[in-house]
Amino acid sequence: MKLLAEVTDKDFNPKFVPDKNRRYIFRRAARAVIINRNGEVGVIYVNKEDYYKIPGGGIKADEDIAAALEREVKEESGCKCGKFKELGIIIDQRSILEEDLGFVQLSYGFTARVKKEGRALYTKQEESAGFEFKWMSIEDAVNAFERHNVDDYHGRFMQKRDGLFVREAVRKIGSNTGV
Repeated sequence: MKLLAEVTDKDFNPKFVPDKNRRYIFRRAARAVIINRNGEVGVIYVNKEDYYKIPGGGIKADEDIAAALEREVKEESGCKCGKFKELGIIIDQRSILEEDLGFVQLSYGFTARVKKEGRALYTKQEESAGFEFKWMSIEDAVNAFERHNVDDYHGRFMQKRDGLFVREAVRKIGSNTGV
């Protein structure tokens, strides 16, 4: 799968200098730009921290990418999708996870058409963060990801990363959403 981008602290602070002694934890994740029969993109608005993301999340140790992708999309959107098509990989490297620990995440991005809509099943943590799944026109989704200002440190990374996936989906499939 093609590397689309790397998102680092320098994207938000050009004067940032990485700490060479910082330790990092690593995580793999699967995410999807999903499109319904009206040509709308499924997005999640995180009310508490005020940012947007696409459905997706971590790949468990015993899962392959496809199984994690199906599980995460179902949990976060309630949707069952047709065949997932590759968009690419985005690496995000956050220098601050905890006081002396950073975070590197490898996200595999896909796109798919929704076959059946359902109800999202959020974890208690996602509920307390105010996850809200919604459908947006492609134009509104691109604008939300690119123009919405985010104050939350981790939210900035997620919104930038997922905005890049939405942009790549638009580039690959065009604005007609013919996934």
